[in-house]
Amino acid sequence: MDTTQLDEYHTFFINKEEPNEQYRRLSYLVEEAGCRSFLESYMASCGTSDLKIAASLFLKHYARIVAASTLYHLASADAVLRLPPDQMYVSENGRQLSIPHADKLWLTIPIENRTTMRQTLLSELFADHLTPLLVMMKQVSSAPYNILWENVAVRINSIYRKMLSKDISPIVKQRIFDDFTFLQQADGALFACKKNPIRSFLYLHNPDVEAPKRRTCCFNYKVGKMEYCEACPHLKLV
Repeated sequence: MDTTQLDEYHTFFINKEEPNEQYRRLSYLVEEAGCRSFLESYMASCGTSDLKIAASLFLKHYARIVAASTLYHLASADAVLRLPPDQMYVSENGRQLSIPHADKLWLTIPIENRTTMRQTLLSELFADHLTPLLVMMKQVSSAPYNILWENVAVRINSIYRKMLSKDISPIVKQRIFDDFTFLQQADGALFACKKNPIRSFLYLHNPDVEAPKRRTCCFNYKVGKMEYCEACPHLKLV
């Protein structure tokens, strides 16, 4: 991992610093007691007393850290930073992710193995990482699965929209379309679920068509400045 790649990961709130007492190993969050303790702390940092709201807002931010960063580098560089939960640390405020041994986890994908490696790496991201965390957050907070999974999907939609709005090469653009199609058509096994939990929420940006509103609300309007997200379904009613 070179300096440019590290700087890019900083924009996704990922660093290589050794974690201090303000960080918790991510694997701690897939244990019920650890997850509850983390969400109770996170409630205070985002200004809510509702575990459902805390879980939703954390997953929405966390999906930007891990899902958006992975898909961005997969399309832009044919490379990814593998994200094993037992080698990652999340800050108590939920904003930062520390991966001290990131250099050893950076993987460049040979073009001839891209299809096979994409399957393996995205299974690691979803089935082995995001799904267990999401399931535990749902168990602890009672936040509905459809809200939590749409939070993941909107981050995927967002990173592809931002990439397509820039002057990118035809090769990168084709990778985006290929990876999006792969995610949309994947079966539930990629996510360790009975069916694909994000398929109905995925949307590839088309500048000539207005983006659809979310189907679920992430509860952002209930904290902080109490503002609706741009795609909030409640805006249909306002």
